[in-house]
Formats: sequence, structure tokens, C-alpha cells
Amino acid sequence: MSRTIEDVMPNHDKLTAALVRLTDGRANGASLPSLAQIADSAGLELDIARDIVEDEHELMIAVAEVALIKMIDWTTRRITSAPVDDPVAQITALGEAYLDWAFDDLAAFRVIYDRRYIDLDNEPRLSRYAESIRRLVLGLIERARDSGRISRDADIDVLMLAARAFVYGLARMAADDHLQGWVPTEEPLELSKRSFRDYVSRMVGDQSAAALNGTIPVV
Repeated sequence: MSRTIEDVMPNHDKLTAALVRLTDGRANGASLPSLAQIADSAGLELDIARDIVEDEHELMIAVAEVALIKMIDWTTRRITSAPVDDPVAQITALGEAYLDWAFDDLAAFRVIYDRRYIDLDNEPRLSRYAESIRRLVLGLIERARDSGRISRDADIDVLMLAARAFVYGLARMAADDHLQGWVPTEEPLELSKRSFRDYVSRMVGDQSAAALNGTIPVV
């Protein structure tokens, strides 16, 4: 019996939720659960699951791709809301959007960045998203340097790596429940954003940028 998109999508969502649930928290060890296990957890027959995806690896790629498309969308929209002539504000907007995205579904964040299950950098369907963000950050940092906000002697590659490590590290700490122990009186997402704004201010040596005072509009 043929199935319409209206039939498939709710079941695809069930499989996606089941995959995240089974892989999150290291409950499944070093490999993905089988499609049969995922279907059972989702309350679906295996034949129905196989009509939707070929196997568990294809489903894992789909889960990661949906999450990364969402990340690109959130960061792009937030950057376009920042002042067009202020690359530092745009860098801050990008970092805060990434944190919003990660905090929105920490379980999915944990799963898609677990290399036991998927290697984002070496999966052809997924590596382009990381490369897109890398090029975007590179362009913003180069613009900040060219406009005099960052020293012309600065090592761009090091700045890119440090910015990535900082914002990813904050999200990773939150995902691993290590963040709030450092400042237990503050809400974790706002603490992360404030920390990233402080990092950017130190990177550019500028305490006055609108982005660093929290004036970027939220979309």
C-alpha cells in the first residue's frame, strides 16, 4: 500500500525521536541501535520503518542534517538582524544564535556531536554545513580585522579556532550538565551568552560595541 507524505512524516518524526532517545546518554554503547530497535522504541513495525529509511545510519544522517539546517537558518537570520556594517556585532550574533540552537535541544546536540555515531566532518551530506559556518566566521573575522577592530597582526586561524572552541565548549558544558555548577545562581543559557559576549569583547579589545551590550535584536 502506498503511503502519502502525511502518513510518512509523523512516523519519521517518531523514528527520529526514538533514535535520539536511544543514543543519548551513552545508553547504547559504541554503535547505533538497529533500525529494528529504533522502530520498536517508536512503536512502529519494522516494515513501516524500512519504507521510510533504509537503515539506522541513514536515519542518523537525516537527524543530523535536520539539526544542522536549523543551525544554519538560526545563525543566518540572527546575523542579518545585526548591524550590517559591524562584523563584531555579527560575530556575537552568530555565537549567541549557535548557543540558542544548542540549548533548544541538548539531547540532539549530544547525539550529533558524538563521533561514535556519526562523523560530521567526513559525511558528504553533512560536512558542507560545517564548512559553511567556517567560511562565514572567517569572513566576519577578516572584516573585523580590515575595519581595524582586530589587530592586523592577529592570527586569523587561531582566532577562528578559539571562537569555535569557546562557543562549542559552552554548549558542551551545558549538554554535559557541567555549566551551572560554576555559576549556580544564573540561568545557563544567559550565562553562556554573557560569557561569549565577554570573550568577543576581549578578542577585539572593545567594550563599547552594541553587540557586547546585548542590543542585538532577537529574531
